Amino acid sequence: MVIDALKAARRVLARPFALHTETIANCLSNMWRHWHRYLHKGFYSALELNMPSRNYLFSQIDADSVQQKQRQQMQAEIANFESNRLLNSNAADLVEYFSEKNKIEVPELLEEEMVIDQKDAQRDVSGDPQRRFYYGNYDGPIMANGVEISMDVPFFGDPQMFSVRPNTYSNNPPQGVVRGNTLIFSYWGDSLNPEQLQNSIRDWLNNVQQHLQWQRDRFRGLNEALPREAREAIEKRRSQLLAEPRCGTRHPAKAPTRYPDDVCGTEGEAKARAKTASGDSWDI
Repeated sequence: MVIDALKAARRVLARPFALHTETIANCLSNMWRHWHRYLHKGFYSALELNMPSRNYLFSQIDADSVQQKQRQQMQAEIANFESNRLLNSNAADLVEYFSEKNKIEVPELLEEEMVIDQKDAQRDVSGDPQRRFYYGNYDGPIMANGVEISMDVPFFGDPQMFSVRPNTYSNNPPQGVVRGNTLIFSYWGDSLNPEQLQNSIRDWLNNVQQHLQWQRDRFRGLNEALPREAREAIEKRRSQLLAEPRCGTRHPAKAPTRYPDDVCGTEGEAKARAKTASGDSWDI
């Protein structure tokens, strides 16, 4: 729709109805040419054009899928756990082991240990729609000198959670890069001022903390339910194991011969040994 409107505007403005028509038409022509070039590259909005890369957090994996996977994983671990250990280990210890192993550990940011660094850096601003008219018909990369602010925020918890989208989320999720147990955010500008920078850092931190809180709210129920579900799965597996014939257990092929209570002593033992020697024994 936007492209059709631009084409229509070009056709209208191409008609010689005023002295400034040619200038306006050239501007629209340049704008159309730039839009076509960036749309062809796969950029679909002015917001995308303004950023060289988009490392969105909390936007790759659905929270419901993670919850389902954790439950299925714990059930599979209990089902495949070594039989003797499952039967002979303390039930409470097993419950704690499986539930703790599979619970979701949402990261906690250590803001007091955050490190901020800055350096001079150049950026290609040819994709910035706010600068395009200034540079006119120039097609190549347009490098601008500026300052890049880098923030390293350590955290403890599961790093993979920064890829999980909670059920409640923002349409403008924070950006960042996770390296080990450090969350990194970079901010570049060629006309930064201290107040603007401080506000940007605070807004980014608030956005990250809000998404982490949404995750805690989402996975609290799962973490609380895992011990009960582990206990039920362990008890069910134990019952199944006890009901099945175990390897190495002697079981009768047919009912053994019984002797009267008054047949005892050496005579009864001799008859039992004779029966055993003749082949009426327990199968292995």
